[in-house]
Amino acid sequence: MLLFRGGQRAFETTDAAALEQVTPYLQQAIASPVRQQVWSCSARRGHMLIDVSGERLAMLDEEAELLLKMCTLVGQEIRLCGPIRSPPRVVRELCARLQGRAIVRETLPIPGGRLEVTARRLTAPEGGAEQVLVTFELEEPRRLETIDRVLALDVSPLQQKIAFVAALGGSRGDSLSETGISNEALKKHLAAIYAAAGVDSWEKLTRELNLGRP
Repeated sequence: MLLFRGGQRAFETTDAAALEQVTPYLQQAIASPVRQQVWSCSARRGHMLIDVSGERLAMLDEEAELLLKMCTLVGQEIRLCGPIRSPPRVVRELCARLQGRAIVRETLPIPGGRLEVTARRLTAPEGGAEQVLVTFELEEPRRLETIDRVLALDVSPLQQKIAFVAALGGSRGDSLSETGISNEALKKHLAAIYAAAGVDSWEKLTRELNLGRP
């Protein structure tokens, strides 16, 4: 960390006071590990069939075309108007990497998620040319699924807030401080939340709302 001071002046009491104010935040930043993003596969998946050079398009299903257009991929030479008649740049690059391999992958960031692109070499039929099957799969942050699960609960707005505390890994005590309600009131709200989620404890509620999270 650098503390910038003009004119190469000496470290003074005012500098020490400024550093002291931010020390707790620096300690938290250093001590807290960066949480790795967890991704979840959506139901959106499409396929493309091309030659091994990646230049000639043999087949493109409707879902793949929709994914390529909706993901607004910059620099991929994808036509947004009319049918797609040639593979995007990422596919050509994957085919170049496919030499001597059976399968290669590339992940493209998109608004609200990412697009997983997988190229697989297909066994050529007798007397036929080799082809490559490209799969496009939309992935979304797992946290969005957690939010959807909380919002899907048939509970009041206050009870949703309590459920969000559980979903984020907080304790029952955290929910008390977040909502400002009494412990007796919390018990009543939790009874409704547990019934809506089909669980019978705070720990099970946390697991249910984070279903599938490592």
